[in-house]
Amino acid sequence: MSMRDPNGSVSDTRMAGQTKKPQEMKSPQPPVCIIENIDGQLRPCESGLKILESIELPLVVVAVFGMYRTGKSYLMNRLCNKKQGFSLGFTIRPHTKGIWMWGLPHPRNPEYCLLLLDTEGMGDTEKGDETSDKWLFALSLLMSSLFIYNSMKKIDRHALFDLHIVTKLKNFIKIKTQTNDSKEEDELWKTCLPFVWVIRDFCLEMEIDGKEVTADEYLETCLLPNQEKNKEYNECRKCITELFPDRKCFIFPQPTTKVKHLRNLENIADSELDEDFVVEITKLRDYVYSRAEPRIVQGVPLNGRMLSTLLQTFTECISRGDAPSLQTVVQSMADRENSKIVAAAETCYRESMDKLVLPVKDAFKLQQHHIESERKAFNVFKQLYFPDKDYKFQNELKVKLQTLLQQYCKRNKKESKNKCQTILTQAFEKVEEKYKKGEYAKPGGYRKYIADWNLAEEEYLSAKGKGPKLKNKRLLSLKWRKSCHMRKWHPFRNRRKWKKLMKCK
Repeated sequence: MSMRDPNGSVSDTRMAGQTKKPQEMKSPQPPVCIIENIDGQLRPCESGLKILESIELPLVVVAVFGMYRTGKSYLMNRLCNKKQGFSLGFTIRPHTKGIWMWGLPHPRNPEYCLLLLDTEGMGDTEKGDETSDKWLFALSLLMSSLFIYNSMKKIDRHALFDLHIVTKLKNFIKIKTQTNDSKEEDELWKTCLPFVWVIRDFCLEMEIDGKEVTADEYLETCLLPNQEKNKEYNECRKCITELFPDRKCFIFPQPTTKVKHLRNLENIADSELDEDFVVEITKLRDYVYSRAEPRIVQGVPLNGRMLSTLLQTFTECISRGDAPSLQTVVQSMADRENSKIVAAAETCYRESMDKLVLPVKDAFKLQQHHIESERKAFNVFKQLYFPDKDYKFQNELKVKLQTLLQQYCKRNKKESKNKCQTILTQAFEKVEEKYKKGEYAKPGGYRKYIADWNLAEEEYLSAKGKGPKLKNKRLLSLKWRKSCHMRKWHPFRNRRKWKKLMKCK
């Protein structure tokens, strides 16, 4: 149980079955905005979401968050081994607004899409309060497979205070449990996604009490509680350690000491950058590629359409001024997606049933084809659906497929009737022509009529593909009686024999 997967654990089989065939990502688009921040109000960007929805592959989402003007955009560009991508700013003013995404083919797994999220920096002095910061943080965390927190120089009281928004996360996102147990709620808040703290422009010696330490040891030491300190000191550390049990730290020196190069990093070759910086960015890149997994919600790996639905649902709650319930947001997204998946399964069933050429004589053959088509439809449904406790959408699909089966049965009978009428008309066409020419109104016409009538009937009965209306003697008799009305004029010696012949059986 986790914030990433409130209703269950990751299902490898479900994940493996999401796509029937390995797919490749289409040509990558340049970075686009998916969440706009307009005067402190977060709104979905429709043009960006359309691009997001076009991504059909499972998403490995890597988000970066931190103070403004700390080099987050450049870090994300280098993370995908590119110098240009997210736009960089070199003034004292904030540059990135809202949340921007960049979808790229995953460097190590072509069946995944690597989705990088560059977020607006927090702490901008032009903002009236931290409201938009907390929502941006929550959205970034909600979408992430791996979360990067970017800070400068070192981990100190100010760096931890900048991350104090973590302590308020429970206050503005609700989590409901069936038992309303506070301990269970605390468990739900724990995430399984890797948390990476990146320290930029670090220039200190990595020693604590005269002992050399690693970056990870440095991070863990900074997060240790201290009983002698006040409540605020320990609260932030406790929230970080509980929320992110899987932690990693990377320490970067300044990319270069030349100011002119710092203002033009997009165009600087690696050979002109600090060697330790290049080595560290390679380590970070390898770690992200190996640790970040597809984003999972309720055991289902998200694609672009699902993530777009999740974002829109979340921002709708924010725009109404509501404190979003994580379960409500995820359930709303799941309901929307399940409705689409039911429609997709129904389409699969139709496509399979349409392969059967109607009419079919044997009802068992139609039933067997229905069973096979139903199996295919439920395979589509089970591979993609979000589990629901009352099986609402599964039952809905069952009802729809049964309704469709009844429609196909009616269609089979209708097609059979039409086919019989067509064959009947063709079989008796010659008889009708002779009738119009008066060939049966001559001596010996009765015997000739009987012979032709028997041949036409035999041709009709031996014709294939008539379906369940094969034995429709009444249809045959009525068709003939309507076409010739020979009882009115033919001089039969045995009137009873004629009536017996024409009687509907």
